[in-house]
Amino acid sequence: DERRFGTRWSVKVQMPQRNAADTLSSKVGSTIASTQQLSKVMSSKQEKLGVSSDEAVSKTIRQGLERMPLYVGAGLAIGGLASLVLARGGGASRKAITGFGGGVGLGSAWTRCSIDLEELLEGK
Repeated sequence: DERRFGTRWSVKVQMPQRNAADTLSSKVGSTIASTQQLSKVMSSKQEKLGVSSDEAVSKTIRQGLERMPLYVGAGLAIGGLASLVLARGGGASRKAITGFGGGVGLGSAWTRCSIDLEELLEGK
C-alpha cells in the first residue's frame, strides 16, 4: 500500500497480515480471560459482602432505582429555579429549561448506578 503526500513525497506502509482464524482465536482467548477474571473478582466480592453475585447486582440496581426519583426531582427543582431566572417571559422556554434539569438529574442517577455496578464488578 503506497500513499502519496503532496507531489514529492511517498510513503510505503506495510500492514500486518492476519487471517480470520488468528483474530477469532485472540478474541475468544481474551473473552475467556475476562470471564475468569470476573468470576475471581465476584467471588472475592461475595466473600466480603456475604451474598451471592446475583443478590449483589440486584441490590445495586435496586439502590440505583431508588436514587433515581430523588435525582430527577432535584434536577427538576434546580431547572425550575433556573428557568425563573433565565426565562422571564414564561411559556415553552421555562418548560424546556425545567425539562433539561430533569434530564440532567436522570442522567446523573444513571451514571451513578453505572459506576456502582462497575465498582462491584471490579471488586473495589
